[in-house]
Amino acid sequence: MNPAVLLIDMQELFLKDILEEHRKLIVSSQLEVLTYCAETDIPVIVVEYKLIVPEKTIECLLDKVQSVPRNRTAIKITDNAMLSGKPNVRRFLRGFDADYLVLMGIYASGCVFSTALTALDKEYKISTSGDLISDDVNSDYVKMYPDNKFPILSDSLRFYKNDGDFFDSHQDLIAHLEAGR
Repeated sequence: MNPAVLLIDMQELFLKDILEEHRKLIVSSQLEVLTYCAETDIPVIVVEYKLIVPEKTIECLLDKVQSVPRNRTAIKITDNAMLSGKPNVRRFLRGFDADYLVLMGIYASGCVFSTALTALDKEYKISTSGDLISDDVNSDYVKMYPDNKFPILSDSLRFYKNDGDFFDSHQDLIAHLEAGR
């Protein structure tokens, strides 16, 4: 397994739609994964949506990415990072010889989802955890689906569980990566 991490759309404009408790959880979990990447030389690609959003990934994540020896940034103009990055995300992945993608970011049922679909189509294996991705679920949705412990729309959650390696926590995902070294 040759993993790489895609950090997708962690920009303030999108994060403002995420419930504060979910936002804190995914950002702190992502920071821990990025720390692991820095320690183990797992490459990280920051993907930012720029068609209408002139801002960068939030500062605390960008600061941590700088400690990762192999990090790149790609700008996309559509939802799918695998199809529209400038520079091209797939070119970065080939340069890193990556075949296993750890997906982190928002929205789990939008940009992360479309990126995951294309990654699978291009023969990459995908993984994520319930504390690394989020949708803009509101408090009404959380009340309607109390058994869904993740801030991810049900259909998307089912996709990640069925078509990738889905972990309840980022710690479980890191243990999986560690076992694959």
